Amino acid sequence: ETALVDRNRAMNAQFTKRCKEDARITIKRVVENVDGVFIMKPRKVATESELQDQFWMGDPYGYDEREARWLGPASVIQSVGATSSRPPHPGYKFVELANPDTATSKDGQFVQISFDVGTDQFGFRKQKKVLIQSRTARYGVDWEDVSTPEDRKYWIAGGRTRIIDLTNDEVIAERVGYLVDPMQGGRVGGNTWKYSNGNACPRFDYDGGFKTGQFLTSVLKTSLGK
Repeated sequence: ETALVDRNRAMNAQFTKRCKEDARITIKRVVENVDGVFIMKPRKVATESELQDQFWMGDPYGYDEREARWLGPASVIQSVGATSSRPPHPGYKFVELANPDTATSKDGQFVQISFDVGTDQFGFRKQKKVLIQSRTARYGVDWEDVSTPEDRKYWIAGGRTRIIDLTNDEVIAERVGYLVDPMQGGRVGGNTWKYSNGNACPRFDYDGGFKTGQFLTSVLKTSLGK
């Protein structure tokens, strides 16, 4: 019991330190009327084992399955169905990403995803994908896991999200945040990282949903309006 108390004390001290010294949201400028965004590093959908892995370096702080599954924050926040806890968010006219099949395809170096009329079975606008030779989006969004071994020792994960002006590589906004699993991996049913969103700094709206989308649209204001 004494060892558990000592561990919890050390965990709280490390998390408090990260929140006070490292967690931050920095916005140098806000851009209006943005048509589209380039996803510099598309997220992969995490497996159940990864969500239970103390040392999974997939940025648990910034990871959101919905954003990973629907190819980026802009497509996810195209939700048209409002609920009491998650109102709809306007997205962008399109998102772009590198074509993962460029080794076998000569049709285009990039993929542009736009949205057709109507919604799919999940309430999101239907997607339309075309190959293009050149990226047209001026602004990109990138992420990285910034956890240290000391962080992960106490089930603490840190992540950085950056919004970049791709014309000159200027970082116009950055969010660095941390979350902790207070159960220290002992959560019944697993999914340790998935259910730790309530223990985060900076905190998220909507119980951790649309993590990157919320930050992205606070900096790059969509041309589609509200």
